[in-house]
Amino acid sequence: MRTLVAAALVSALCAPVAIAREFVATEADFQCVKEWPKPEGHKARIFNRSKRRLKKAIRVLLKGKKGLRYPIGTIIELVPPNPRLHLFGEVSVKRGGKFNREGNGWEFFVIDARPDGSTVILKRGGPEVANIGIPCQTCHSAAKDFDFVCESEHGCIPLNLSAEGIAALQNLDPRCPAAP
Repeated sequence: MRTLVAAALVSALCAPVAIAREFVATEADFQCVKEWPKPEGHKARIFNRSKRRLKKAIRVLLKGKKGLRYPIGTIIELVPPNPRLHLFGEVSVKRGGKFNREGNGWEFFVIDARPDGSTVILKRGGPEVANIGIPCQTCHSAAKDFDFVCESEHGCIPLNLSAEGIAALQNLDPRCPAAP
C-alpha cells in the first residue's frame, strides 16, 4: 500500500514537469507584439508565459552564443501581420517535446489578423511551413548552432527590411489596442 501511495505521489509531482516539456501554442498566444519585450540591440519581440522562462529566453537572445537553447514556450515574432499591406506574420514557437526534432523543437507559424484584432493561424508545423515560398526551417537552419534563431550574424538569408522598417511594422500591429 505504501508503494502505491508513494508511486501516486511521485506521479502527481512529476505531472507538471511532463506538461512543461511541450508547449502547443493557440491563436490566443499571438497578441500585440508591442506588449512583448524587445531586447536592446535586437529587432525581434520575444515572449513566454512563464516570467522565469521569459527572462532566460531574453538572456539567450542577448548573449547570442553558440549552443545556448531557448526554453520551451518561447515565442519569437519579428514582423506581425498587416492585412492592409497584404502582409502575413511569421512566428517561431519553441514547442519542444518530440515535435520537429530536426528543427530543435521549433514550430513555425504563418499568421494573419482578423478585423476584431485577434490572430488567425494560417499555417503551422515544422519543416513544411512556408510563407513566401521558402520553408521557414530552410532559412532558420543556417542558425542551427544558435537554436534556429536568425540574427544578423547567424548566417540566415537577410530580410529585405531595415530595423526601422521592422519597428514601423511592429508599431502598426493591427492586434494592438487603438491608442485613446
